[in-house]
Amino acid sequence: MSLLTSLLLVPASAYIVYAVVKFLYKVVWQPLQTQRFLHSQGLKGPPYAFLLGNAKQLIQLREEALTKPMPTLSHDIAQRVTPHISLWTKQYGKNFVFWIGPRPQMVLGEPDLIKEVLSNKDRIFSKSELLSPYVRKIFGQGIVNSEGEKWVKVRRMADFALHGDNLKVSYTSQTFL
Repeated sequence: MSLLTSLLLVPASAYIVYAVVKFLYKVVWQPLQTQRFLHSQGLKGPPYAFLLGNAKQLIQLREEALTKPMPTLSHDIAQRVTPHISLWTKQYGKNFVFWIGPRPQMVLGEPDLIKEVLSNKDRIFSKSELLSPYVRKIFGQGIVNSEGEKWVKVRRMADFALHGDNLKVSYTSQTFL
């Protein structure tokens, strides 16, 4: 082997080793470490599975739910639409974590915790981390996607548009066939 080939081969193989280690860190080490931490905090859930998370279980539970007939005169569709949440709530409690790929998804069922997350006074929970660029392109920067001063401005405009007096005027001006 010539000197030039060996000089090219060493950096290429070092990069391949680096990429494999980085991949394994993101899809094995980080999720398992996160799961261990959450378990120590008392937040349980189905165990993480390599690369896919709980995606196989989600698909399997959804297919099972769709094969069963829905009871007549029932508006309880949660078990049919999100069977994994119904099942895991029974198994792990109101609050639990499941995995979509290497990313944990937290389900909260206690009103106090939901209120704390939604109030977000300390700005711990940011919307920008949750929303992908594709979601931002589809929905824009409305009330749901914006934060801070931008959210205040959009909220004021929405409050004005949805004020009771404005809705009365809008409703009475419509003609019904």
